[in-house]
Amino acid sequence: MSESKGESDIMEVLKRELPLLLKGDAGFRIEIVSALEGVVLTKEDYGKIMDAFVKLKNDFLSKLAEVEDLLKSLTSKVNDIETKTGRYSEDLKKLREKIDMVEKKVQSLSEEIDKLKSVTRVPVTEEVYIERVKDILTKEFGVKLRNWVVYDADGVVYGHPATVEALLAITGKGHFLIKIKPIVTSADIGEMKKIGELYYKKLSISPRLLLVGHYVNEDARRIAKEIGVEVRMIE
Repeated sequence: MSESKGESDIMEVLKRELPLLLKGDAGFRIEIVSALEGVVLTKEDYGKIMDAFVKLKNDFLSKLAEVEDLLKSLTSKVNDIETKTGRYSEDLKKLREKIDMVEKKVQSLSEEIDKLKSVTRVPVTEEVYIERVKDILTKEFGVKLRNWVVYDADGVVYGHPATVEALLAITGKGHFLIKIKPIVTSADIGEMKKIGELYYKKLSISPRLLLVGHYVNEDARRIAKEIGVEVRMIE
């Protein structure tokens, strides 16, 4: 009974699979036809054919599994590359932003250097420049500028006793303390503020503070605005 059942199973498989193999594989078809010529298939023949078919099917499934594993590996690598590319893209974006910031700072520095260059091209000495500005301010104020010289015993301006000097113009608009320098720096702004404090301490009068220069950098302008010192550029 079991032997008959086995033959029946073999026949069912052959009926189902053999036509597909014969139809799809010319070489296999030729081999089968050649093997069947003048021969009556026995149970043993069926077994051999079945073994060949099973081997062929197993080889196919094995190759298919290898292809699937390769596909999974490639998919994983592609996903990894996409992840890294996204991360690198973000890093490149941040780097571009930093480069843009540096370029703006370089541009700003270049503009400052150009201004400094223009100062160095002034064909006059500091003394000549100061006298020229004094003439201009005298005409604007309508009064002659005079020297205000006082001894700062308490070190209000420089932190130690010292003689302090500034230009003074007294007009209907108030008392103006003035310093003239070709290049005005942040330190000059702080010094001017202290001179104003000393003037008030000596005379109980709050002066207007004015710094005039051929060049005033942006830091000096910002600090001057914050602490109440007027700055002007006169070439």
